[in-house]
Amino acid sequence: MRKRKKKFRFSFSLFLLIFLISVFSYLLVFKKIKNFIIDPPEKLSLISSYLENKSFIEIYFQIKKILKENPNIVYLELKPVLYPFGVKIKIKEAKVIAQIYDFKNQEIYYLDNYGRIAKNLKQDKRHFLEIISFKKIQNNSLLHPKLQKLFSILFEIANLKNFYLKQIKIYSNFDVGVINNQNQEFLFDPNKDVEEQIKKFIFFLDFQNKEQLKNITRIDLRIPKKIYFR
Repeated sequence: MRKRKKKFRFSFSLFLLIFLISVFSYLLVFKKIKNFIIDPPEKLSLISSYLENKSFIEIYFQIKKILKENPNIVYLELKPVLYPFGVKIKIKEAKVIAQIYDFKNQEIYYLDNYGRIAKNLKQDKRHFLEIISFKKIQNNSLLHPKLQKLFSILFEIANLKNFYLKQIKIYSNFDVGVINNQNQEFLFDPNKDVEEQIKKFIFFLDFQNKEQLKNITRIDLRIPKKIYFR
């Protein structure tokens, strides 16, 4: 019997695939990036020093360094752009919204709009809402979800109702005191129905300019269906 000869069939599509992968790999590893698409564009200044004369892979391996040296960056995404070859970078940067004073340890932390608490967050202004915490604060932690919910609602109301948030206190029992520019303190309990407490808070704000309410120093909203003040 005659042995059948093995035939080698050249596959152009396979060759093309290997060629494209090789070219793309070369571009990622060796091609110095000159085309940068930054989203949003104004964030370029945050990372421009990390991008100069580098390939995509070199930039990619700097992500940890960028995040470490820029603690306000909460999200950084890199994607290659094929034509013209470059990189698309998406950045989300946090803003400091409050300064937290740990009363027990006498240390200062900063709170950003993503609920992160850290000492090394960079501030773009000198004056912030002051939060005094009688509960211990952990560095590089997240604000408790119940506090984050309450604070976000209070910030929204402050803008809508022209309510000045002078100071917030977090007591050791987890209650929250909100102080306005008239030094009136509103007491909240984040462990209870926050929506009901907020309704009572708004109700009181609508009548706080009444003469008989101006001398009130503490308004307790924690008890269901009641408002206590003195």
